[in-house]
Amino acid sequence: MVPCIQQVQIRNYKSIAQISVNLELFTVLVGPNGAGKSNFIDALAFVQECLSESIELAFKNRGGIAAVRRSSAGHPTHIAIRLILNLGDDLYADYAF
Repeated sequence: MVPCIQQVQIRNYKSIAQISVNLELFTVLVGPNGAGKSNFIDALAFVQECLSESIELAFKNRGGIAAVRRSSAGHPTHIAIRLILNLGDDLYADYAF
């Protein structure tokens, strides 16, 4: 089996308050406009950019931390993204920040 992302958990990222999505080898995101599909994909791109470049650049490319953080009144200001990876042969990895 090819290593793959099995689950994505996101909290307080742009319009996403909290979500946990289990992924298969082929997953389709469907929803109305404004449901958070693009922000879900951008959260994955954000993690990729943090790992390949730097967290500072990832925030800068998105307009700064204020543009990325969910900013509704009364909501926590911290962002959390967690990836659970299936490495095959009953091996799993967990990456979060």
